[in-house]
Amino acid sequence: MKEEDYISCEGNLTQIKGGFLLFNLFISINTEDAQRSFGGLSKGSLVIIKMINGESVNLVNNQSDIGVFNPLTKRHTFTSQFRISSGQEKALKKGEVDVVRIIWDAGYEDYEIYNLDFFINQFRCLNK
Repeated sequence: MKEEDYISCEGNLTQIKGGFLLFNLFISINTEDAQRSFGGLSKGSLVIIKMINGESVNLVNNQSDIGVFNPLTKRHTFTSQFRISSGQEKALKKGEVDVVRIIWDAGYEDYEIYNLDFFINQFRCLNK
C-alpha cells in the first residue's frame, strides 16, 4: 500500500492464575476482501515461529475468528490466542524471531519479523 502497510500485527503475552501463559495476536489487514483472501483463523490452526537459531515453535490457536471489518478504516482485524507451554517458553525466551508462518483457512503465509526480540522483551516484562 502507498501510505499504510497491507498487513500489520501486534501481540502481547498474558499470564493468568494457575500458571497459564498466553500469546495474543492481533492481525490487521488493509482490505475489504480479507475474508475472501485469507478466510479466517480456525481453532486448532497453527502459527509457526521460526527463530534465527534454526529452532521452530508451533503454537496452536485457542479460538476461531473470521475477522471484524471496520468500515471507517477499511481494515479487517483478526484476533487469535495461543497457550505457551514451559518448553515453548524456554525456546522463545532465548531466541530471536526470524519468520512467522500463519496458517489461515485459505492457506498459509510467511511474515518477516522486524521486532526480532519481541518474545525476549515480553517475557522480561512479565517477569518483573
